[in-house]
Amino acid sequence: MGSSSVTAGMEDFRECLYKIEVSDILMSGLQYTWNKSHGNPDGLLKKLDKVMSNVAFLDNFPNANAQFLPFVVSDHSPAVLNIPGFSGFKTKPFKFANFLATKPEFFPNVKKVWDSHIPGYSMFSVVSKLKMLKKPLRKMKYAHGDLAANTLKCKELLYEDYIPGIEDEDYGHKCEMEVEI
Repeated sequence: MGSSSVTAGMEDFRECLYKIEVSDILMSGLQYTWNKSHGNPDGLLKKLDKVMSNVAFLDNFPNANAQFLPFVVSDHSPAVLNIPGFSGFKTKPFKFANFLATKPEFFPNVKKVWDSHIPGYSMFSVVSKLKMLKKPLRKMKYAHGDLAANTLKCKELLYEDYIPGIEDEDYGHKCEMEVEI
């Protein structure tokens, strides 16, 4: 299968990996990751490709593993890093804000979605329409900025300018003028 002697370059590489404190991640799949004769199963096979990580990564994701898949397009086997328990980016769960029902565009958006035809069982149709409503309602909710940030800004204005004896309703109007809601 080839020479098994360790060259000076290989020793330098090992020393570098040791100094930067990285090591191989547990692997599965193909043992050899490179095929000299792509498309020929009898070609020269070598393990050239690795997936490595540092100690901090392994501490956070101890079950991480690399899977080397069959050769398809390249003479190298593609590697997939699996991180169990890590699903990546998740959208925030939808929360209906009651103030949306007071917006003039609320009923037209709901009517447009509710009038659409969804084939299938009634419950499936209802659930599908509710899912379809998420995007336009989120768009309405954030059309005037971040509600939480605007609320905080209003509270700061209230506390800065609060004068005892003046009713809170007066400050609500001031907040509407200074912070776009």
